[in-house]
Amino acid sequence: MSVKVHPLAQRADVNLDASDVEAAYRSAEDAVRGCGFTVKSRCSGDNKEVLMLLVEGMTCASCVGRVERGILSIPGVENADVSLATGRARVSLDPSISGIRIVVETLGDMGYPSRPAPEVR
Repeated sequence: MSVKVHPLAQRADVNLDASDVEAAYRSAEDAVRGCGFTVKSRCSGDNKEVLMLLVEGMTCASCVGRVERGILSIPGVENADVSLATGRARVSLDPSISGIRIVVETLGDMGYPSRPAPEVR
């Protein structure tokens, strides 16, 4: 098992590599709840799309946290990694539930205009 904690986004990504994934998940979930935190599962499936966005208006680490939390609040979003240095957001989502339009609209409503990032070759 590996854990990546994102304090500003108030989340942790837990990757389970166990033979009994269901038991490992329950164990990790119990441990997190035992520490007084809530658990919101965002299990990755096969149906995933990765978006790269340019996000404007971020000036500090608090902005990054707000943008990540805003993106993660969208149904179907599995992961969001936001960089203040590059002004980019990498968003993994289930395209049958959500898409780029709702992500861009959500960020715009929060005061962070965004658009698809050009592909880097």
